Amino acid sequence: MSHLFRTLFFSILILGLAGGAGFTLWHFRPKAEEKTLEELVTPVEIAVAKPIDHAVSLSSQGVLEARTLTKAASEVSGKVIQVAPGFEVGGRFRAGEELLRIDPADYEANLAQAKASLADASLQVEMEEAKAAQSIRDWKKLGRATEPSALVKREPQLTSARARVTAAKAAVEKAERDLERTRLLAPYDGRVLRTHTDVASFVPMGGALAEFYESRSLEVRLPISLADLSFLSETVTGSNVTLSTATDGPWTATIVRRDAEIDRRSRSLHLIASLDPDEVDDDPLLVPGLFVRAAIEGRTLQGVFAVPRKAFQGESDIVVVTAESTLTKRSVTVVRHDADTAYVREGLKAGERVCVSFLPTFIEGMRVRVVSENPQDLTSN
Repeated sequence: MSHLFRTLFFSILILGLAGGAGFTLWHFRPKAEEKTLEELVTPVEIAVAKPIDHAVSLSSQGVLEARTLTKAASEVSGKVIQVAPGFEVGGRFRAGEELLRIDPADYEANLAQAKASLADASLQVEMEEAKAAQSIRDWKKLGRATEPSALVKREPQLTSARARVTAAKAAVEKAERDLERTRLLAPYDGRVLRTHTDVASFVPMGGALAEFYESRSLEVRLPISLADLSFLSETVTGSNVTLSTATDGPWTATIVRRDAEIDRRSRSLHLIASLDPDEVDDDPLLVPGLFVRAAIEGRTLQGVFAVPRKAFQGESDIVVVTAESTLTKRSVTVVRHDADTAYVREGLKAGERVCVSFLPTFIEGMRVRVVSENPQDLTSN
């Protein structure tokens, strides 16, 4: 009995001590500091909308070509006896310069013979005119009162003789042309693309001699999409074009005409730009075959906003920061865009703040904090 009493006593004592220790720890526990939770606000950068007048520049590309390309062929046959120093691939020549000469001996002989025939025909006319005058005098001496007939006046003989003179003159002119054609004269300032004959070669009539082009007259065909065509002036011709390569340029050109039809494969229209002849003379790089990039001067868009492409949520939605520093989505009308900028005409007002920061999550009305001290104006590309 005493053993049971002792066991119960110690159990109650242990429980009491444990409870007292727990109460003491709870009573003297450290008090937690109370803090107010701050609202999380997303930092953003903005751009202030300001209307501008934007001059459109259309991009294109093409290959320089010669506007005037000549394939020279011989108009007479014969042996080539002389060529000019510039009569070689890449050679330069001036207008009127003799590029090639064919042996003229046979054609000089033909001209001499034609002149002799003309002299004989002219003499025959004079003789017939003298005979006609004598015949009329004899007719009058015989006392004939009637008008002499055409045979008495030798009109058939005169007509025949005069026709021979006309034919002889034509033969002289032809012989002179043939003699002149033994010399190939440059029709303009240019360069030789390729030659097809040389000294001591025989060329038949119609045989190829050379191919050359006018060096001061270069042009380039520039494809423009039908959508971009609306941003050009109505006349198109006269628009300025700036040409360049990856390392050289710029050069000045002008739209002079456009193709008569739309390209059926690309559904684009080609504009033809002509280079300034003075620039062609000054730059040896400007030759046919050069690939160039082009910036074509277009119309001016008035009162538009230049919005960075990164500000868009989709194709036509932007996010505006309100006066209460909250976000709202806005649909806008984009009239044109390039790689980095979209030009907005409707849906945005001057002075509004456009969010240009990336937003991983957008919630209508969410609060933001503008972090840019000097907001970027939407007034440039």
